[in-house]
Amino acid sequence: MSFQFSPRILPQSWLFWSAICAETTLAAFAIVLTLKRSLTRRVVNLVLTLLVCTEISLLPSLGGPPVLKGLLSFFILLKACHLASIFAVIGIELRDHIDYATLRNSRIIPQLLAASGLVFSFRGIGTPWEIKILKAQAQPHATPPTRSRCLLRRAARVLLQIFAVDLIFFGYIDSHQRWKPQVFDFETEFLGPNTTAEQLIARSHLCIVGIVGLAMLIDLAHGLLAITFIATGLTSCAQWPPAFGRISDAYTVRRFWAKTWHQFLRWPTLSVSTCVRRHLRRVIQLPPLADQLLSLIMVFSLSGFFHQAAAVYTDVPGSLVGISSFFMISPLAMLFEEGAQRVYCEVLVPRLGWRVPRHCGYLLGYLWTYLCIYLFAPWFLFPIFRLPLDRDHLGDYSVTKAFGATATGALIALAGLGVRYASW
Repeated sequence: MSFQFSPRILPQSWLFWSAICAETTLAAFAIVLTLKRSLTRRVVNLVLTLLVCTEISLLPSLGGPPVLKGLLSFFILLKACHLASIFAVIGIELRDHIDYATLRNSRIIPQLLAASGLVFSFRGIGTPWEIKILKAQAQPHATPPTRSRCLLRRAARVLLQIFAVDLIFFGYIDSHQRWKPQVFDFETEFLGPNTTAEQLIARSHLCIVGIVGLAMLIDLAHGLLAITFIATGLTSCAQWPPAFGRISDAYTVRRFWAKTWHQFLRWPTLSVSTCVRRHLRRVIQLPPLADQLLSLIMVFSLSGFFHQAAAVYTDVPGSLVGISSFFMISPLAMLFEEGAQRVYCEVLVPRLGWRVPRHCGYLLGYLWTYLCIYLFAPWFLFPIFRLPLDRDHLGDYSVTKAFGATATGALIALAGLGVRYASW
């Protein structure tokens, strides 16, 4: 059992990291010291653009495992969209911070720290643009937990998620790569006349396992960032609501994306989409349905571009056309379900008297969401499943490979019960 790690786990480009530090520092100073319509802010926007372009141009030269490069490229592109949103579209200032009444009488350092939080607040936390679903998720405790209790709870959850992600990818997915590679072989993500019964059956659970694994991986990264920011005092526990919503809300495709799945891309992409549509209305007036569809297509196109770039830098084997296609099909699925709901409410119920019982309606909604996941999620997931689970891509150590899937699963179950029912 080896604990050796690659010496190039982190990229070694000093220029790349210097650009990130300079960009964050400049953005924080701009939020604190400049007004959104001032000439100084415009100069800052130009310099930020140059720094972002520098970071993106340096991505191909970075070392380290491809998975790390892919995650880093996704973060850089998302941050670029976020900076374009808060500086070019919104023109954010320090007075937009939720604690501005306290910050305006404080010294420059607390103001800069608060502004730095806005630079990385992809979900709008601490601003008037905070996504409403996050406020609903953040259930206040009767007595707010202390920082130490909050950190302990999050650390235990992160450790549990590390084991769970390890079991999913190094246990479940790795076993399929070894013994049943044909179930997600090249082009099997697209159903067709050559699809076998074995592939159809495997698809039914692989798509669910993949979504759960990705959700845990994202939540794991979210938890590590939360621990870092809370431990250093940059933010409070209340500023880190859950990354994901409830699965019970996913009885439509729209609700799956808007309430159940994470919202890290929603504010930046929606701000850019709204800005483009506002300028487009000066040239042409679109019908409400077409305008709504255009908004969805732009939001999901940006998201698909970020994921496609991450897949390229991760060295995902085979064709990647399914990844971008997955994000383009989601707006059409939303449009179809809204059309079906309108036909039901305006035609079937008032004219024909057909009324589906409420619980049956929820059941049909869950089945519809699962059908979309079954048909389209493998377009995104199967290329990831084909990624080699080896030292060069993910590192050297795996709990599942060291102790076995059964022992790791039992450990996860016991740890999960401890985290769930602990008094902290």
